[in-house]
Amino acid sequence: MGQGDDAGAAVRKLLRRRSVWFVVGVVAVLVFAIFVAGTTWSLLTPGYVLEDGELAADFAVLFGSLSLAALSVFRARQLSPEDTLFEHADTEQWLPPREPRDGQGEIDLDAQVFRLRTLSLRAWRVAVLWCAVLVGGRVGLSAITSSADSLLATGTRTTAKC
Repeated sequence: MGQGDDAGAAVRKLLRRRSVWFVVGVVAVLVFAIFVAGTTWSLLTPGYVLEDGELAADFAVLFGSLSLAALSVFRARQLSPEDTLFEHADTEQWLPPREPRDGQGEIDLDAQVFRLRTLSLRAWRVAVLWCAVLVGGRVGLSAITSSADSLLATGTRTTAKC
């Protein structure tokens, strides 16, 4: 397996990732469109009564799906054919030329530290995202619980006849 074969496999892998991000973006836009239509209908229909927390949940889904669509567009554009990886893949210039300090057993610490910083920033972003998801889920569950408590306190009770 030569250097060109590795480049071709990497290009195919990146194109698959780009396709996956495209599909994620399309699904997010569809969810956004459906919730825009549903929220608009519920707000414009005179007889429709919004339950406690329903409007907030609708806006949370709208914001989440729009954010996911924006993220997928961003990620798909990062994997565009203009990317330097695609440029180097066809010319088989896969690796940069060796420098004198890249001898046997030596490590380019600058490149490794930069890579670790990039990975740590990405990990922090994912952690913050999951914290936001956790807080949003907790707020949603609190809204559902308070809605159920108010319905139990002010709702009408009837007896069933068999």
